[in-house]
Amino acid sequence: MRKENERGGEGEGEKLRLQVTRLKMKTGIVLLVVFSILFAIMWLVLDRLTDSPVPAWDSFITSLSIVATWMLARKIYEHWYLWIIVNAASVILFMTRGLYPTVILYIVYCVMSFIGLREWKRSL
Repeated sequence: MRKENERGGEGEGEKLRLQVTRLKMKTGIVLLVVFSILFAIMWLVLDRLTDSPVPAWDSFITSLSIVATWMLARKIYEHWYLWIIVNAASVILFMTRGLYPTVILYIVYCVMSFIGLREWKRSL
């Protein structure tokens, strides 16, 4: 993982910050497997142990959000695409459930995801 010094120097005690990186194939495959396992487990739990009317949607959104958050913490550029998918899926889900204020919130999140994608692309 590449790190750069916050002030550009190599002095001791200076804070290091992660640079934006691209997703490697191996990491992508591992994350796809993790997503699939999380999705399956959550779907089973929500379907069998709760009264969720949409266990597959809830599982998809939650599982993909977990993977996207992990990628964000490591500043992997492609995480923005996952957030765009999560936010768009959330808009659809909340629209079908009649939760219109929440729909507005997730539309804002979706727009912010596109802005984040553009800004991180500049920093690559």
